[in-house]
This record gives sequence, C-alpha cells and structure tokens, in this order.
Amino acid sequence: MAADQQTSSNILYFPHIEISDSAWLKSALCVWDSVYRIVPTGYRPRDSDEVRRAVEADALRDINLSFADLTDAREKYHHFLTAVPVIPDAIDKPSDGLVRVHQEKLDERMRSELADLIGTITREGDWLELPSGVADGYMLFLADTVARRRAIPKLTDSDTMFVAMQYFAMNGNMDESSQARPGGDMSTALIFRYVSPAGIHERSMRDVLEFRKANTEGRHAFHRAVESLSSKVARIDDGEYARELVGSFIRELQASEKVSLAQIREHFSQPETISLCLGLPVAAKVFEVLSKSEDSAKSLGAISFALIYALADVIKSRRKDWVPAESTYLAKLRQEFVGESPIPKNMRNFGYMMNEFMND
Repeated sequence: MAADQQTSSNILYFPHIEISDSAWLKSALCVWDSVYRIVPTGYRPRDSDEVRRAVEADALRDINLSFADLTDAREKYHHFLTAVPVIPDAIDKPSDGLVRVHQEKLDERMRSELADLIGTITREGDWLELPSGVADGYMLFLADTVARRRAIPKLTDSDTMFVAMQYFAMNGNMDESSQARPGGDMSTALIFRYVSPAGIHERSMRDVLEFRKANTEGRHAFHRAVESLSSKVARIDDGEYARELVGSFIRELQASEKVSLAQIREHFSQPETISLCLGLPVAAKVFEVLSKSEDSAKSLGAISFALIYALADVIKSRRKDWVPAESTYLAKLRQEFVGESPIPKNMRNFGYMMNEFMND
C-alpha cells in the first residue's frame, strides 16, 4: 500500500478517550483502516467488550502523548491566542461548569500557567478540574496538534466539536460576523453519505472486522475520491470548474460504492448509509455555485455543501495551503434520509452553531 493511502486511511478520534457507542466505532472502522485516540500513559480506558476486541485487532489504537506533543501544543496554543483576530466567547468567557482533564494532557508549565490564569486548580488523583471553556479550547487544540504532527485527519461524533474544530483548523482566522464576504474564502461542510452494513449495532465486532478485511479496496477507493475532490476544491476560485470536479467525484463515489455494496451483500443482509461531513475551506464563489447549482450532477444528491463560517482575512487565509491530512470529519449514525439527499432530516445548522461558539 502506498504511504499516502496508508496515512489517509487512519483517523484520530476526539474529544474523548472512551468510545461509548460501539456501533459508531464499528461504522467508523468500515470507513477507515485504523481509529486512533489519545490515551494518557498509565490510564486504562473503561472499554466495553466490543471496543476491546477492536483494540486487540489493532483497529483501535492508542496514542500516548510525548513530551514533544505537550510542548508543541502549549507553545503553539499561547502563540495562537495572542495572534488570532477573535477569541470565541465559548473559550474566553468565564464558565461556571467544570470538566475533568487528565493531568498528562498538560505539561507542568501549562498547568502552572493555567493556575495563574484561573486560580487554584482542584486535583482528584490524576484528574484536574478546569472551567469547561478553557478545557474545551485546549483539548481541541491538543487534538489538532497531535493530528497535524502525525499527518492524520480527525474524527468526531459530536456536531458541536466538529464545528468548533473548524476555528482551530483555520488557525482562528474567522470574523465575528457570519456573513460571507464577496470573493472571499469560507469554511464549509462537504456533506455526503457512505454505504455501511445495516444492523451493524446487532452484529459482533468480529463480523465487522472480517467485512473490513474484505472491503479494503472499497475503503481506499472512497478515500481517494474524497481526498482528490477536497484538495482540489480548496485551491479553486472558479465555481464552474469546481462543479465539473463535483461531477467527477460523484462518479468516483458511485464506483467505490459498487465495490462496497458487493462486499456488504456477502457479509450482511443489506446496506444502509451513514452521514459524513468534512470541514473544507473554499472560495465564496465556489460555494455559491455548488450550493445553488441545479446541474444534473447535483441533482443526484450524492453530496451537498453547508456554510460553517466566513474567514476574516483572505490575505492571511490558509485555504490554498490546506491539505486533506488536516481534515476534520463528522460521522453520524442513525440518521434519517429523504430519497438520495446526503443531508439527514433535522440536521443542525452549522452556521448557527458556529455563531454560538464565537458569540455565546
């Protein structure tokens, strides 16, 4: 397997250590080769039997934070907070709520600096109690740092965490106003459906791992299609040309689905779909053309785009330096779809959620 394919087929789960929904993990393992998670050294995750089977099969892997991880995260976090145009209220605003963070996710200097900032930090064994806004901001930044250092994308099952991560993925280069600037850059969500076995929550992890092994070709074809589209769209300013790329992507997506469908029918009774979202920086013109297009490729309903937020300063934008390895994915189970639409019913409004994050 080529090195780039190998990297793209791995993913970092955030923001938690434990994965409480084994069905969600099974579905994620149908899409990616390996799911990683950040686990403090010496901490034993409270995994279910099904999750432990994934660990034993080397499909769910632990990342133990290194000294370099923690130092890099602390230094870049301080630089980030002093350089960004706007610090979101969700991070900056004092919070009454406290959350527990394992002490090994912060180096000694970071703990000392936080104590100077927020006062005495309550400790219970290996766990520290921090204001939720401070903790969430740092933990998201830590996950982004760990993923970037390893050149692997990030994955969450939380709508809120997915939207908030776009702020860090774009280096905080966002305005307080959610209105897109003409000709500017935007942060959007590329939304699409992935073919997955039906009834996966009722089947054993062992069955899912066998299916994964048989469907390696389908997974890799899917990743090649998504990464090719996302890396090109991030660099394109012309909406009409982007629409041509979308048409090609849909055809590649359908080809990869045929491979997976054949394997699903050999191992499971029938397929179903899970909803995937990918945070993606695009030009405003590209978003406008793609989101409002009545082109036949769009009418297939294979993908859709949704506004997350406008970027504040086009000159400083990272859009054309963005690479698929920096992606953040949102994977949702148990979504209800209408026809061939990639957008689930009652899907939350990402733009509204980002506005809450920035101006809580």
